[in-house]
Amino acid sequence: MNKRRLRKITDRVWMIVGSNRRIQPNVGIITNKTQTVLVDCGNSPAWGNFIQEMLTFMGAASVSHIIYTHHHWDHVFGAMAFEAPIIAHEKCLDYLKVEA
Repeated sequence: MNKRRLRKITDRVWMIVGSNRRIQPNVGIITNKTQTVLVDCGNSPAWGNFIQEMLTFMGAASVSHIIYTHHHWDHVFGAMAFEAPIIAHEKCLDYLKVEA
């Protein structure tokens, strides 16, 4: 696990730094004692599993929600690694159906 990718922004806000070479965007983490919210979740289930490893390392609570900033595959496909409701603009679903 590459812990150097984890950046603390505030006491409850973190970022996992992605990679341009692998088309892995940054992932936001907002957490408290009882829940964790992800802002985007990466490009694949493997990246989602990496995010989960980082959350476990942090001692973060389970992911309660995922927020999509937009519909691009590299920001959403990592959600397959989680069982959490997704919050997004209603048009996002339409675009994802086309991409599927």
